[in-house]
Amino acid sequence: ICLPQLFLFTSILSIANFSICESFTDLLIKINPAQVPKTGFFSANNLMGLFNKKKEPEFNPPEDMSPLESVTHLFAAIQLADQDANFEERKSWSRSIEELFPDFSKNRAENFLNDAYQVLSNQPYSEKSEYLVRILERIKTLLSPEQINSIGPKIADLIEADGIVMTTEMEIAKLIEKKLNIKIIINEDY
Repeated sequence: ICLPQLFLFTSILSIANFSICESFTDLLIKINPAQVPKTGFFSANNLMGLFNKKKEPEFNPPEDMSPLESVTHLFAAIQLADQDANFEERKSWSRSIEELFPDFSKNRAENFLNDAYQVLSNQPYSEKSEYLVRILERIKTLLSPEQINSIGPKIADLIEADGIVMTTEMEIAKLIEKKLNIKIIINEDY
């Protein structure tokens, strides 16, 4: 493709306000069919493919998370430990977030929770433990000792919220105790 055609192409994009559709390929071909390559980067099909690709959602790695985001990912990991995040567990998370971060935005917190569900649901089991360790390291960096100490009872409340204490939840609680140097007292008679 030569420079005038590239200029025309970018002009069309700006006129179309970046809303590309199937007819855009036809428009390219109608403009100068002899100059539109059949294969390669500048082929009409390849150019359409570039604009039609859905972006994969991007999530912060634990090392770049905010305090609210890191705690939410931790709580989501516990919620999903039994493969089901139920209403009681969401209420427990919400109360905990309100107490830890009084000035938080509910919409932002909900977005973080949904992101956490997505990230954790798509991770192989073998990577979840390492991901949790990275989240706990971030929490140790961001939260004050008072906030970290207050997490223990909140995690106990979350684990007990659905009335069933699962082995996987207990394993996560033990990991949290070890990494944050706190005590989580859970009534295992549920």
